[in-house]
Amino acid sequence: MVKRKAAENQISLNNEPDDGTESESSDDIDMVNVDFEWFDPQPAVDFHGLKTLCRQLFDVDADLFNLSDLVDLILSQPLLGSTVKVDGNESDPFAFLTVLNLRQHRVRKSPI
Repeated sequence: MVKRKAAENQISLNNEPDDGTESESSDDIDMVNVDFEWFDPQPAVDFHGLKTLCRQLFDVDADLFNLSDLVDLILSQPLLGSTVKVDGNESDPFAFLTVLNLRQHRVRKSPI
């Protein structure tokens, strides 16, 4: 389905009249080189950054969760996850990866 739509879009683009002007040349592409670094989650540095990422992840459903408790739970197991940063360990993370054992944490007081 996706391939067919892409093919149809390509056909419609190729059938457009050519007025001799090109809207964008390949020389106008800007590249940004970024070095991503991986770190263990650290409670003293990453709490607010992880909470912001969780809020963005859950979007309109973020109010259904206690994000502070969820981030505290993530930070309570620093050897079981990673954060992705670009400006060293003291900067805010751009992404994170973690694993939570829901069976182990099902008896928590707050709903996460």
